[in-house]
Amino acid sequence: MKSTINKTLLMSLLLFGLSISACKKDGGEEPTTEPTEEPTEEPKEEPKEEPTEEPKEEPKEEPAAAEVDESMFIKAYYETTCVQAKIEDPAKQKEIIKEIQLRYGFESDEAYKTAETAVASKENVKIALKSRMEKCTSKEIAEGFAKAGAAAEGDTAAAGGSCADRFKSAEGFKVGDGFEVTCKCSADATKAGTVWGVGTYTTDSSICKAAVHAGVIKAEEGGEVTAKGMAGCKSYEGSEANGVTSSKWGSYDGSFFFPSAGEVACAGEKEPEAKKPALKYKVGNMIDRGIRSGDIQQGEFRVALTNTGKVTGYFKGKREGKFFNLPLSGRISKDGNFTATGRMGKNSVTVKGKATTKVATGSLKGKINQKDFKISFSAK
Repeated sequence: MKSTINKTLLMSLLLFGLSISACKKDGGEEPTTEPTEEPTEEPKEEPKEEPTEEPKEEPKEEPAAAEVDESMFIKAYYETTCVQAKIEDPAKQKEIIKEIQLRYGFESDEAYKTAETAVASKENVKIALKSRMEKCTSKEIAEGFAKAGAAAEGDTAAAGGSCADRFKSAEGFKVGDGFEVTCKCSADATKAGTVWGVGTYTTDSSICKAAVHAGVIKAEEGGEVTAKGMAGCKSYEGSEANGVTSSKWGSYDGSFFFPSAGEVACAGEKEPEAKKPALKYKVGNMIDRGIRSGDIQQGEFRVALTNTGKVTGYFKGKREGKFFNLPLSGRISKDGNFTATGRMGKNSVTVKGKATTKVATGSLKGKINQKDFKISFSAK
């Protein structure tokens, strides 16, 4: 019995094994799933930025060089060169040069140097500087440029310093016709020294005191004067005029006079002009200071009236921060009506007035810094 059971069990196991083997043959091997590679996405190229073209700068037009007023530059050039030559103190030198530059319309050192670059090498400018530098003979003359500046009257180039005590003591003095000096008298200088002559003075007379005697300046104010040499006279008269007493003298080898006071001659060498109608105006200087009108400040008008009908003078002041100085020349009639004109660079003025024995009144009309103006004056 037991043996039968074992056989049956063995057969069952064999059949089960065969069954399994057949199944494997029929279905083959179980398929193995190969891992599929995911398609790799190509990296997207970022869109390239087109290079932006820099805007081209339009070529800038070079500013036109400012026109240089040669006559004003020559004056500033001479005074500046004289100060640099005669004054050693750098601070004082700089201070005076700044005053000079402003006086002649150069608002800064850079503006002056630009003008210097433009015209200083010109032959006429070099000649003018050389001629004027002959007058730059002392420290006092250079210091005088701090306020006085060069005289703008006529064609005379001013030395600009204080007057010597006597005409013959002036720098470069020569006896006879032709020698001329323009200088500044202080109020104290008008009281010092001695005077010989009337209208025509001996060359050892005090310049400033003689100027008061001649009516060119007032003793209490002083001021700028121009004196001119002439030949000596056989005799000199004496008189009292304008608070100054002059003395008589005999023959002397040299004389001087003040052109603004009129024509002169040695005593006794010219017939008195009694037949000529008496003048209805005062011969000499008349001044109106402190003129203000609109943007014109520090205005000063001076007119010098002569007995020959000639008129000279100046109108100076400050406008929009720039100094101006216009020399005047014109004529006056015997009844005192006068006209004069002045021009410096682009600035101009026309004067019309009436002079009496006490005052000169009228109007100034013209253009300063390219702007019109009209001002009344009353000069005494």
